Amino acid sequence: MEFLNNQIFETIELEAYNDWLHVKLNRPKSKNALSNAMITELINLISLAASQQFLRGIFLSGKGSSFCSGADLKEFKSFFSSGKPKKNEIISSSLNVAKLLKSFYHFPKYVISCIDGPAYAGGFGLACCSDFIFATKNSKFGITEIKIGLTPAQIAPYVINRLGRKNAKNLMLSGEVFDAERALHLGLLDEVFGNEQDMFSFAKNFSNNLKPCAPNAVAITKSIVSDLDNSSNFSKRAADKFAECMLGEETPEGLQAFIEKRKPRWNL
Repeated sequence: MEFLNNQIFETIELEAYNDWLHVKLNRPKSKNALSNAMITELINLISLAASQQFLRGIFLSGKGSSFCSGADLKEFKSFFSSGKPKKNEIISSSLNVAKLLKSFYHFPKYVISCIDGPAYAGGFGLACCSDFIFATKNSKFGITEIKIGLTPAQIAPYVINRLGRKNAKNLMLSGEVFDAERALHLGLLDEVFGNEQDMFSFAKNFSNNLKPCAPNAVAITKSIVSDLDNSSNFSKRAADKFAECMLGEETPEGLQAFIEKRKPRWNL
């Protein structure tokens, strides 16, 4: 695809399929955690792709054994490397995540997430920004931030939009990890497949069946739906609440426990 000429990406891999672009999160050793670099590259890619008239949509998946484990917690831990972190830095980081989620949710073309393996926390939220979500039986899901003393701040509106307020609230407050069958029952998933090959085969056929849908009408329809969900001040309020968590006592303990592979003190 010509618009990608001279574009170099380190944390994502791209593959063209007809008039679709397959975007693969490519940090398998970190379970495709959303590092600052990956967030920036995804935002830049979506910005470039949005204006390409020939492009009908993107497939989003993860390389290796995970879709996306959420935010890169090792980067979060670095906030505490020189003492107490600064609130403005935390807010800036949270707003960058908000920008990523908005870019996917408001993308004027189709977004299909193809999930194989864990989709947790921010990865769960990123999937909820898609128009369609397919997954294998090998997939696991969870909004797990609360278990390490954090809050699912920026992903909340997209999760609520996908699952409804009751289901979203229950999952955000419990941190429950669940399988693809339950995800299908909750309405998170549109289809479940036995393996990754079957999932991608279906996704490609599904994309071909979308050809009769007029591209501009697709973009306008998506904008109408997203306007119904618009809350202009939410991102700033959510970033502030996220910073409140980070600056409390629980997050440093939760992050340290995660890195040391032990239970945090509130779970002993």
